[in-house]
Amino acid sequence: MIRLDDTIHPRPEWYHTHILEGGCLIGFSSLFILGVVLGLAWIGLIEATDSTSPGSTRESSRASRTNALISALGAGLVGARLVFVAMHRPYYQDYPLEILALWQGGLSAAGGMIGSILGLVTLSWRRLQTFWMTLDDMAFPALLLSIACWVGSWMDGVAYGRQVSTRWAWLMNSDPFRGQIARWPTQMTGLLLSVSAFLILLRVSPRLPAGVTGALTAALIALILAVVGVFRADPSMLILGQRLDVLAPALLAFSAAGASYYRWIKAENSRR
Repeated sequence: MIRLDDTIHPRPEWYHTHILEGGCLIGFSSLFILGVVLGLAWIGLIEATDSTSPGSTRESSRASRTNALISALGAGLVGARLVFVAMHRPYYQDYPLEILALWQGGLSAAGGMIGSILGLVTLSWRRLQTFWMTLDDMAFPALLLSIACWVGSWMDGVAYGRQVSTRWAWLMNSDPFRGQIARWPTQMTGLLLSVSAFLILLRVSPRLPAGVTGALTAALIALILAVVGVFRADPSMLILGQRLDVLAPALLAFSAAGASYYRWIKAENSRR
């Protein structure tokens, strides 16, 4: 997390507290890396499955999928960090070198999603159809990364939930303060919803038109972020009295759902 002196940079609507003095987000960082490795393993698994399936019509190879994953990951990290830094601009103006200190935390999930999509668009800008296939290829690696990040958040206590009445004490939500406070289980909720989305899409994706799986995955990941964000208590920028980590994912979910519907309707029209 980051240090902040409110006497120098007062914030009437939001703040960010330095919780882990001199430390780093070990759990989240480790699980993030694990999520990337699982995504690469998934690409290898799909490649092996396609090679033994005589009816496979997939045009993308392991190399192109790996390049897409690297592009999405790199652009996503840049986007996630840039949005976070922009939200905390007064602080980083005083400590510009800490912009590179990713191990301290400080990534915007919505910024990461936008960056990843832009990375895929840039990679396949010459052929629109390639973009939709690439988006489909990245669907399950993205869900695996989402699952890993929720586990990492749970381990480090970030994205913690609002405090609840003691009669709901069984809702023990991890927080960075290591305090025994009953909170909404935001990290567990995000994890369970992400696993559910993975299992549902794993079952229905073979029957979906090109592009629908990828767009629907983006919509579900963003929707989960928005739903969980309603119950979060960690500091966040407010816009019109609402948390930015609720408004931005909700807008992304709406846009991605619209793209999924567009691809579905286009596929239905082409069959007529």
